[in-house]
Amino acid sequence: MALPVPSIHREKGDHEFASRHTIGFTRRASVATYVHQRTGDRRRRRRTRPVAILRVGADREWQAAECGSGVNWDNKGWVGRDRDRLWFRTEGQTGEGRLGDAQAHVLYGRAFARWWDVVAGVRQDFRPGPSRTWVAIGVQGLAPYWFEVEATAHIGAFGRTHMRLETEYELLLTNRLILQPLVEVELYGKSDPERGIGAGLSTADVGLRVRYEFRREFAPYLGLVWSRKFSGMADFSETAGEKVGRARLAVGLRLWL
Repeated sequence: MALPVPSIHREKGDHEFASRHTIGFTRRASVATYVHQRTGDRRRRRRTRPVAILRVGADREWQAAECGSGVNWDNKGWVGRDRDRLWFRTEGQTGEGRLGDAQAHVLYGRAFARWWDVVAGVRQDFRPGPSRTWVAIGVQGLAPYWFEVEATAHIGAFGRTHMRLETEYELLLTNRLILQPLVEVELYGKSDPERGIGAGLSTADVGLRVRYEFRREFAPYLGLVWSRKFSGMADFSETAGEKVGRARLAVGLRLWL
């Protein structure tokens, strides 16, 4: 899952923009609070532009389902300034006492609009199956109505291709209690039997989490996640005796430094 760190480059008129484009917030005061949280760090950076900023975030999530439980992690951060940043990320999951999935990303990002960055770099897959190296290019940012979007294309050896789309939204129920729906979809251009991956739409995850921010840097959360495998990936899973769809209870903690 994606940690929400959109690139926001708008200074003037933030409150007017939020008033026009934040349908669904509970009250105008929450909108002002949201805008202040999203833009406060950027204004402070502008006053100290020569200094590079380092930010690191981490999600630790325990998930339970009928077929067992496991732990997911998603660590993400960046170092740089308003326009140019080096992004780094690790993510993966464990289940039944073994590592099921693990990835690492290193990306250079450059702002091309007030709300958007273009990113390019390398992704390394460690599990499942043999390791794979990908060249990555994509965009990430904040769409109208405050939808946070990441779209990344990957090109690997032997003509392998992969596309991942993530979008999420944060609804302020109060100034500290936040509801976050999230959707993630993955597609592959060709099959990779050694890793149990089929061509076409491979997986889709839909999640709904509620977190309470004691501070912006410390927020426990509770949620439900539904996952489904499709096409060739579903066939590989059925052959291995695994379920192609499942719902899970998620309990986690979000940290920012």
